[in-house]
Amino acid sequence: MQFLSSILDIIFPPRDTERLVRTFEANALHALVSPVSVPTGKEYTSALLPYRNPLVQACVVEAKYYDNKKAQLLLGEVLADYLLEFLEDERAFGSGRFFLIPIPLSRARRHERGYNQVERVCEYACEKLYDAVMLTPHALARVRDTAPQTSLSGAKRRTNMEGAFSAHHINPHDTYIVVDDVTTTGA
Repeated sequence: MQFLSSILDIIFPPRDTERLVRTFEANALHALVSPVSVPTGKEYTSALLPYRNPLVQACVVEAKYYDNKKAQLLLGEVLADYLLEFLEDERAFGSGRFFLIPIPLSRARRHERGYNQVERVCEYACEKLYDAVMLTPHALARVRDTAPQTSLSGAKRRTNMEGAFSAHHINPHDTYIVVDDVTTTGA
């Protein structure tokens, strides 16, 4: 099988990011986990991995633009492990149920890609978490399209997101964890 894979790589060379994702295991990504909290009003955003790291960047790019299952699985494992620790702390306070909400894509972007990479990462995380956290991809709806955040300054990112989403069927006794693939300002 390795021989066939090598032949295919010669005929159809893999992308640099694809090659990088192929070569490393989950423990290499887990070693990079260093959560950073970004205050965003009353809440906070936790960034789990340093995007500037080439391994992290390769996983995000492959998961987002190429529907790379291994990259999505690796990111899902990191998310699940982080959530297991988070849940231990939160359950001590007697909170209700826990839900993962992947940030929804615009209709156009979802149609173009055919998938939501964040939803796939959350699915893998929930598989590892069993019933401790439930995936609820429709609790948040994108009500208007927005410009890509990467092209905007910090202040414009916040205004770009204002009114872009609406929440459905939210129980105030439960905890909802909104997940996205990249964060900069926490907008």
